[in-house]
Amino acid sequence: MLWLAPALATLLAQVTVANWNRARKHHPITLNFWRCIPALLCFSPALFISNWPQQASFYYASILIGVVSAAHTITIFYLAAQFNGRISSISTNFTMLLSYIAWLLIDPAEQQKFLSNPWQSSLISLCIFTAFASTFFMRSHKKDGQKGYLGISILMGVILTACTIVGKQILDNDASKALQDQVLILGFIIFCTQLLGTGLILAIRHAKAPSHSVQHTPVHLKTFSVWVLGLFGALGCVTSWAAVALAPNPAYVSAICMSAPILFLFYHKMVGVKDNANPVAGTIFTLCVVTIILLEVF
Repeated sequence: MLWLAPALATLLAQVTVANWNRARKHHPITLNFWRCIPALLCFSPALFISNWPQQASFYYASILIGVVSAAHTITIFYLAAQFNGRISSISTNFTMLLSYIAWLLIDPAEQQKFLSNPWQSSLISLCIFTAFASTFFMRSHKKDGQKGYLGISILMGVILTACTIVGKQILDNDASKALQDQVLILGFIIFCTQLLGTGLILAIRHAKAPSHSVQHTPVHLKTFSVWVLGLFGALGCVTSWAAVALAPNPAYVSAICMSAPILFLFYHKMVGVKDNANPVAGTIFTLCVVTIILLEVF
């Protein structure tokens, strides 16, 4: 259960990042570019690690994860500005379900565990599928579905699943010094890739100088949002990959992070943000996540 604490920390970081741009409405690409700088500073100690991984596959996977992370973060900032934090987190639903199925199919140890504990494994599977289904019933009268965000969330869920599986395979699965170094190096490469990638996109957009009908709040390195999102982004990167590496199935981490829409549901009720989510479905989802954790413990 060493994975549970970093998974909960990841949930905290994800909630902060997902909701931050709802009211501020910074340009998603520009915001991601600038927030990579403080995040990269957090991972700069990786430069002093002497034993970097020797396998080329580690670096190919890290760069791939960096590209996908950039696309995912930009999508979160966009959906948060257009809708709200809950909607921007929905891609995690698909990541959880697909990761659970994918890891069960490719990992012999997980298959053996499933077969040796059929009742426990069946209950966990039931909770995974029920939690996934319940998130769709959170959308009362399907008003959210008319906004066109669902297709983006499904696409990001599929891509994030692939990256999650690849990331788990390149990381050690025990709480060792080697894992700490790997996560630090992985984070450094991820944010280097994001900084270079989004910088290139901004340079191309600047060269074309298109006109924009949507007005965005100006953002630069001195903007408070940049440092908040950079620090929480770095925190989430460390804790998420540590949790994925330590969890028996990476879907369990996504199941914890899927609690973000539930937290947003209550938060929106408290601050008066319009949200048509169904609290009954949210309660069912919460019970499923708690059951998964209890089954893993006992």
